[in-house]
Amino acid sequence: MLVSGYGLNGKENVVIVELKQWEMEAIVLEKNCARNRARILAGYCWNWPKDTRNNTNFHDIKIGDYSISWNLNGGDAFAISEESVHEAGCIHTSQGLEFDYTGVIIGDDLRYENGKVITDYTKRAKTDNSLKGIKTLAKKDKEKADRVAEKTIKNSRIFCRSTQ
Repeated sequence: MLVSGYGLNGKENVVIVELKQWEMEAIVLEKNCARNRARILAGYCWNWPKDTRNNTNFHDIKIGDYSISWNLNGGDAFAISEESVHEAGCIHTSQGLEFDYTGVIIGDDLRYENGKVITDYTKRAKTDNSLKGIKTLAKKDKEKADRVAEKTIKNSRIFCRSTQ
């Protein structure tokens, strides 16, 4: 289940869509055939180990029986390589790139529970630097750390998985 985030007006717009990961991937692959401008993106909840960054057979992102590799570390750029449609790019590093369609995989750092969108920075990957220093800040001022993390996480997402 997927839930939308904030609209351009700054107000929360909640839309629930039933979609499995492999269904989303099939749609992205189909849309990519026209102009090579569709990609899969993911939140930074799965590690991206240096020793596997050039191995297409190593799937960093795993959700149940679905798995996919982070975008590879070499060769053509993720946004233009025809083969990169079979990989997931990071939502942070893909901001500003022009795609016609994206499928977004969200991890446990953003979820829909009891009618609310919940953020949890403790569920981020160890290799994530987008919230660098958040654990130190949380020790000094947990409320401020929660606000910073929530703003960062929600501003970089469109959809999140539901636990319901």
